[in-house]
Amino acid sequence: MDQSILNPFKMKGIAGEGVFFNRKQEQKTLIQNALGGQHTLLLAPRRFGKSSLLVRIATELKQKYSMTIVFVDLFKSSTEEAFLNLIGQEVVKSQRGTLSQLVATIKKGLPKLAPKISISPSGEPEFGISLDSNPLSFKDLEELLLWFDLNTKLGKKIIIFDEIQEICAYDPSGKIEKYLRAIVQHFKNTTVFFSGSLPTLLKEMFFNRKRAFYQSALRFDLGFVPISEATHYLATKFLLSGDTVPSVLSETIAEMSQGHPYYVQLLGFFAWESYVAHKNWGKVTPQEILKAAFLQERTTFENAIVVLTPQQRQIFKAIARDPKQPVTAAYFLRKHNLPGHSSVRKAVIKLEELGYILKSDEGYFASDPILSKWWGE
Repeated sequence: MDQSILNPFKMKGIAGEGVFFNRKQEQKTLIQNALGGQHTLLLAPRRFGKSSLLVRIATELKQKYSMTIVFVDLFKSSTEEAFLNLIGQEVVKSQRGTLSQLVATIKKGLPKLAPKISISPSGEPEFGISLDSNPLSFKDLEELLLWFDLNTKLGKKIIIFDEIQEICAYDPSGKIEKYLRAIVQHFKNTTVFFSGSLPTLLKEMFFNRKRAFYQSALRFDLGFVPISEATHYLATKFLLSGDTVPSVLSETIAEMSQGHPYYVQLLGFFAWESYVAHKNWGKVTPQEILKAAFLQERTTFENAIVVLTPQQRQIFKAIARDPKQPVTAAYFLRKHNLPGHSSVRKAVIKLEELGYILKSDEGYFASDPILSKWWGE
């Protein structure tokens, strides 16, 4: 074993070069959508690598195709005012050229807008904006975004709204959706990607005829990674140790993760730590890896379960133990000692809405394979 080799797996944060894996077909399709001007809705449960995929795509679009990128992470906004200013700031930051050229360009295109640039304690430039109307209004935002869209010096452009469902928390009336849809539909040179991690809510936003975003973007679902791809990724990383790795180990871990991107990284991380401790891949066991994962995720899992009602917990446990079954069938209710089918149906709808379970052609299953093992035991 080469002691200088650090653990090659990353559990937290955006997966960068060397850590991000697979999603080759997804990357190809989304890049084609971006270049072709096809507005797209990316759907994925939390921790499926959605943001990492978007960052990777944005990087390639910028470096290979010289596209101008505006990346708006809506987890950073909790009010309408913060939402408006966040978009404005990200548009300002996307402008090319020196700081003086940036200021001159924006002042010329939008005299009302006054970009503010300050230096952070770390020495990096920080961007802000102020307008005649303070705080920023939707009319100001419309002028800014349409100016951005028509600015030919920027070439092709893409605006990525990550976690778009967050606006529903402070805009239950749908006002922001209506304004944003009205602006986006006039874009001529800008592609828009929407993404989020609550598929049920996003489906309501984009596929309900009464909502402003109805049919405004092409749907793209981000699912589990094929086991074969996860196996290859794990095996490649394990071989960096320079030692012989049992052929079955990578496949076993991939199957434990069910191809869930986060858990491929997590289980791979603990497999590597176990190897370092034993100095022998042959002594690394799935049970030891899973135990370490449970310990690492325990607080997250406890917090996930505590917000559910006792009935929802019972039904989630039944689905975790016995996935892809007709949950309202009499034999399933008897087997898991569940309440009547009406109560079960309501609980299942809520569990799906909250992202705890997903639905396939065969039936419902837990979206988090390691949580389901922890809770289903």
